[in-house]
Amino acid sequence: MEDIGVLLTIESMIKEIYDKLKQLEYDDKLGSIKHSSLIAELKAKLDWEDLVLQRIITSSKIAEVINNIQKTAADDLIENRLINKIMLNIKNNKSPNYNMNMTMGIHIDSASLALAMIDKYLQSHPKSPVIKLKYDIIFTSPSVIENEIVASNFRIPTNPTMITDNFRAIYKLPWELHDSAKEQEIELEFIIHLKELVNHILSNTDQVTLFYDQVMLRSLITLSGNEQLTKMLQGFIDNENLTFNKDPFREVLKHKEEDKQIPTYITLGFGRRN
Repeated sequence: MEDIGVLLTIESMIKEIYDKLKQLEYDDKLGSIKHSSLIAELKAKLDWEDLVLQRIITSSKIAEVINNIQKTAADDLIENRLINKIMLNIKNNKSPNYNMNMTMGIHIDSASLALAMIDKYLQSHPKSPVIKLKYDIIFTSPSVIENEIVASNFRIPTNPTMITDNFRAIYKLPWELHDSAKEQEIELEFIIHLKELVNHILSNTDQVTLFYDQVMLRSLITLSGNEQLTKMLQGFIDNENLTFNKDPFREVLKHKEEDKQIPTYITLGFGRRN
């Protein structure tokens, strides 16, 4: 696939721009001429990426494309970016499968909330290594998140757009069925991140990685409409047979009420209305 080679070249260029933008934020040069120039360059590269990606998607089987990317991508961030671009791209998702769309929606909404939480943290910790985490999440986010952030010159929305509940209206489902499916998907995703946090605690992983695990758990608790996830986390804390450090779990719960106050923007359609 010749286009895969072209796409991977574009991804390396985009990643290089992200690295430069990240450094400008460390250097407190957001809004500078250099910052504006890099964003303009990024927008052009994203348009090019979209053209090549559409060509690949329409002319090849998705499974073959993903397999090829996994074999040839230069690093994990580029691999994750492209897989998310393909699998979590609303514009290209023609699937009538409600559950598949629900999974996509939870990924997008939790990432949007996580970015809002990270941005709030950076307002009081401007030189934190968490800056790298912010740009890595945007870089690997689905297009619906990245495009909105790039269009606003990398300002993170303080009232992120939530799309999951749109699917209830699109599929004309009763709220009870939709809420049940939504909570089930949130819980599955929560367990994945919970296991990752435990593994990272046990392996003494760096604090930025732990922060990522925590903020993803926080975003899913915020998305949830019941107390099941909180009870699950509290169960880990109270379990005396688990002897590892419980402070990261306590830190997640400490922000629960604060996180619930994040204003969210809900709209039928897949983007923010002007």
